Amino acid sequence: MRRGFLNRAGSYVAAVALFLAGGCDRGEVTGPESPQEPPPPVAVTASEWVGSVDWDQRTVVDVTMVESGAALAYSPNVLSFEAGKPYVLRIINPASNSSKHYFSPEGLESFYQAVATRKIQTAEAEYKIGGSLEIFFVPVLAGTYDIICTITGHKEAGMTATATITGGEGNQLDLEVAPDFDFSLTTDSRRSGSHEVWSAAEETTIAMFESQSAYGFVPPDINLSRDVGYKLTLDNPSGNSSKHYYTAADFYKTVVLRKADDTQAEIKAPYLKAVELLIEGSTTLFMVPTVDGVYDVLCTIPGHADLGMTGTVTVGEAPPGPVTSSEWVNSVNWNDKTVVDVYMVESGASLAFSPNSFTFEAGKPYVLRINNPEGNASKHYFSPEGLESFYQAVATRKIQTAEAEIGGSLEIFFVPVLAGTYDIICTITGHKEAGMTATATITGGAGNQLDLEVAPDFDQALTTDPRRSGSHAVWTTAVDVAIGMEETQSSYGFVPPDIDLTSDVGYRLTLDNPAANTSKHYYTAADFYKTVVLRKADDTQAEIKAPYLKAVELLIDGSTTLYVVPTVLGTYGVLCTIPGHATLGMTGTITVNP
Repeated sequence: MRRGFLNRAGSYVAAVALFLAGGCDRGEVTGPESPQEPPPPVAVTASEWVGSVDWDQRTVVDVTMVESGAALAYSPNVLSFEAGKPYVLRIINPASNSSKHYFSPEGLESFYQAVATRKIQTAEAEYKIGGSLEIFFVPVLAGTYDIICTITGHKEAGMTATATITGGEGNQLDLEVAPDFDFSLTTDSRRSGSHEVWSAAEETTIAMFESQSAYGFVPPDINLSRDVGYKLTLDNPSGNSSKHYYTAADFYKTVVLRKADDTQAEIKAPYLKAVELLIEGSTTLFMVPTVDGVYDVLCTIPGHADLGMTGTVTVGEAPPGPVTSSEWVNSVNWNDKTVVDVYMVESGASLAFSPNSFTFEAGKPYVLRINNPEGNASKHYFSPEGLESFYQAVATRKIQTAEAEIGGSLEIFFVPVLAGTYDIICTITGHKEAGMTATATITGGAGNQLDLEVAPDFDQALTTDPRRSGSHAVWTTAVDVAIGMEETQSSYGFVPPDIDLTSDVGYRLTLDNPAANTSKHYYTAADFYKTVVLRKADDTQAEIKAPYLKAVELLIDGSTTLYVVPTVLGTYGVLCTIPGHATLGMTGTITVNP
């Protein structure tokens, strides 16, 4: 695959795409005034130096990263360049190597500040295994400059080099750093990959589009939030016929740039001016916008902007993040969910959860699948221990559970929200002591908030009502009520649609979606559920215990029994919330009588 190059300014050449902080102008070289004083140089700015040479006459210099046991090296490790001549420095990390490497300046006198770079002005380059990178440049300022690999121990293992520029007495070099560039961006802590901003980074892709009559960016306009991390991928598909530039100099100089990354190498530098994308090239920019505004983007190849290759980058205040459980659940792509299996293990007198330690990343979708194998002799619980409850730290898509009694398997769809480490135990007497304990850790998510959306009029006294216990007398006279999900060619319905219950009587309310049906259904009665004492929700796989429900989802051939005690008189609406099902007749009522 061919790769994208980072370009630094202008239509074809770059001025300062990647500039190393620490001084951009070496100053004038002065001497005694006399008739013999050499004439001023023909070039001063990086653009002038790059434009002053014939690139067809460039010299290619290969440098290979060498690994030989514990010894490391650049080969060759002594480089010499003649000022004012065009060069391509091709740096290669062979596929046979076992580590990435850097080709980085050491000391205040930086090689990268002594050259005018056509393609990239890099501060340091990380070369992936099997990767290579070509840097097109003109040496300008004479001197000998040290190069090292900055990975811990690599310099000491021999990975050092020197780059000498000869000639060019009296040369000057203006790296054309924008006068309004904020140098504090070069030391911003978010340039580090370990900063928490990258744990919640958003991904955005922009493709280069070509047709017979038009060019464009897809999408042409993007909206970014200030102080949010982004992985901005720029892609020029293999079917295109031309390279393209994504030039946004005013925008790039306002971002914290962590790195530019393609399949070959990672480039780290203070800021860019443009990204050049060869055919089949793709580059990802890791950046944090810092200044609000609307910034223009265009392809600077002559004629491309006229054909439509323009756009905008708009930076504004980040919208409020998710807070409620529903917002968290809807903020993720459930197709990207991670499934985590937990097994209840019985081995003689020893019991365990396997695994017994879990780590979840805040803001990501998960399915926790809890299994109690058929060979086990006992039911078990997967319950929180202590005031800091795991179930209160996550937004649950399917069930907001307080504890789960497992007799088979159960899948809990959830989004971790509140960072912390939470204890899990089996609450059956003696099971904790026999080893059935675990910890669940949520990482990231600093500053996250979570509103579990408990109805403000929910009576918390229902959660401690003695009728939540299976040993209460109310369950010895419990009444069975069955409600089926019915489907015909022209209608849906609950059978029966309307039920009458008596206050303070125990009910086993069984909801059934027959195998012959073609769709799942919901039995949603939020206003009713929040007024009942809920002992448990029970199916063939598991028992779920929670303060209250909002809805019950019934898959095809699914059946769930709710153990409830109605407490508040009234008539409550019931419906299936799948779009169109209520319109087809899937509605009803629950009336609670004295």
